[in-house]
Amino acid sequence: MNKNMFTALLLSLVVSASQAAPQLLNGVAAIVNDDVILNSEFERGLERIRAQLQEAGQAVDDQQVLRKQVMERLISRKVQAQKAKELGLRVDDSELNRTLQRIARNNQMSLSQFRQALLAEGVDYRDFREEVREEVLLAQLKKRQVDMQTKVSDQELDDFLSLRLRVLKNNFEYRLRHILIATSEGDDLALIAKARARADRMLTKVRAGADFAALAMRSSDGQYALEGGDLGWRKLEQLPKVFVEALQTAKEGDLLGPLRSASGFHLLLLQQSRGEERHYVKQSHARHILLRVTEVRDSEATLKKLKSLRKRIVSGEKFSALAKRFSDDPGSAVAGGDLGWFGADVMVPAFQKVVSELDIDELSEPFRSAFGWHVVQLLGKRTQDDTDEFLRGQARQRLLERKVEEASEVWLRKLRAQAYVEVRLAGLSAD
Repeated sequence: MNKNMFTALLLSLVVSASQAAPQLLNGVAAIVNDDVILNSEFERGLERIRAQLQEAGQAVDDQQVLRKQVMERLISRKVQAQKAKELGLRVDDSELNRTLQRIARNNQMSLSQFRQALLAEGVDYRDFREEVREEVLLAQLKKRQVDMQTKVSDQELDDFLSLRLRVLKNNFEYRLRHILIATSEGDDLALIAKARARADRMLTKVRAGADFAALAMRSSDGQYALEGGDLGWRKLEQLPKVFVEALQTAKEGDLLGPLRSASGFHLLLLQQSRGEERHYVKQSHARHILLRVTEVRDSEATLKKLKSLRKRIVSGEKFSALAKRFSDDPGSAVAGGDLGWFGADVMVPAFQKVVSELDIDELSEPFRSAFGWHVVQLLGKRTQDDTDEFLRGQARQRLLERKVEEASEVWLRKLRAQAYVEVRLAGLSAD
């Protein structure tokens, strides 16, 4: 059936219905593929947008422009809903109810209280349910058609971070210690090489554990030698270009150099930086033995076996040897049960709870998680500066959101362009 034939048939059905129910005459605001937008839908959408604008204190000078925008929004939602149906997507009542319960909790209400609040505002709860169902459906569609197809490459992330870092670092301040091995403009190559060798020897000493400040006091030719080479807090514009370039990728505690300038060779110690918020995470270091419940070994037998292994550890047998031999966790068993350092959000709640309550070197009693029965020993705790990893994760998310937004616009325009649309309200037209 071509579009013209479909339009004629649909209009004939509307006219036939209007003969039995005159109030439905001209009730179609727009035809979108094989569906319609009713005048009542359009008016509800228009009133909702007007109320939102009024609440935000925004005046609308051109009502006709507003009407066109509302119509376009309704058309966009209609073609998305049709696409979702075409792909077999649906939101059943159980999923819808879970979503409504989350909305109620976010408003600090039970679902029953939330329903009563809607009724008190004059909102039909059944209409609200269906609007939420459509929102969830369209979110599922977008996730499938756009979000899951949009990726951020490592190169894109590196370029984004590099640009962001250059911008941020203009506002950073650095606390530096400095050692200068001076050269003069007229020095020959032999003297320059001698100065470079001296700088290299100092660098080797610092890397071997020598105190930077003490070495600066004894050996630096810089004007801050007596202060242990402490340059105090400096912004990038207060530092030589060669220092600025070296600091672009430096982290606190980094030793930089030797750096060559007209005045000689420089060694820098980045003691502190400020101008960005550091991100720290609490981590635990632990090892464990996992025994899984199997068809031939039920939960009771598994627990009994693990208690036996724990007793052997307490009696002096090596934890690592028993883990290698008996643990059902292949990833850690080869390392003697060692899980390395991990944050609180890595392990399942049951495991993390036990670890958080242990003292260092303490051996837990057997406990169960979703994976089976464990015995765990805490080896250490620390607070780790994971700013670089944290910022990288944030940057990836922001870059992904930006790409998804751009891809969504393209996708929606394509859906709209592929749809058959006939706007029937006076003064509005489908471009």
